[in-house]
Amino acid sequence: MEKSYPALLIILLIFVALPCNTQEVVTAEGFFESVSEAYGSIIDYEANIRITQSDLIMEGMFSYKYPNLIRIDFTNPTGQVIVSDGSLLTVYYPKLEVIFEQNLLGSDINSSAMLASRKGLNFLQRNYAISYVGQPNPTPLDEGSRELVVKLRFTSRSASEGFRQLEMAVAAGNLIRRITGITVGFEEYSVEFFNVRTNQNIPDERFNYDSPPFANVYKDFLFKSTD
Repeated sequence: MEKSYPALLIILLIFVALPCNTQEVVTAEGFFESVSEAYGSIIDYEANIRITQSDLIMEGMFSYKYPNLIRIDFTNPTGQVIVSDGSLLTVYYPKLEVIFEQNLLGSDINSSAMLASRKGLNFLQRNYAISYVGQPNPTPLDEGSRELVVKLRFTSRSASEGFRQLEMAVAAGNLIRRITGITVGFEEYSVEFFNVRTNQNIPDERFNYDSPPFANVYKDFLFKSTD
């Protein structure tokens, strides 16, 4: 639990797979601007996701719907759920029979920390310096990999941000393949997206969650609610 708890924070910070257009883009800022513009066409999407933190690996199915609905149904750890209906964030740990709830109303988590929104992308653009990792042309995702991606680096302009640096790998097919974050404490998180399917007409009901009645509930575990 000690390791899986901070892993959910990166979900709030950078979990979103965005389409982009790599053609006719000269600067890194221009490339990212095309990502932001293309993001406006996404109503919802589904993807298989893998989160890596040190030796901890979490896997599951990720769902997103504009503007701020998210859900992850984990297969590893089995039965764990993270879901937000835009006003309440719920995290369920079945092994411990514990539920964490965070009221999001009156907070800025949706506009700054959670990049799964247009406001979130604007936040990233305002607060991070953007550059290419190496050259703007596609390069292997990893050494020896046949998968080619274009890599962007985001360097924080402020020591107060949760991540001092982010790296975004954009694959062929115009989807983000992987996002890696380095926290202010020099911890590294990696989020990978597979089989991304956009605009699937996901119903709002998917983001409703009935918490198990037997689980212990802990409220406002990220910050004190102002509501």
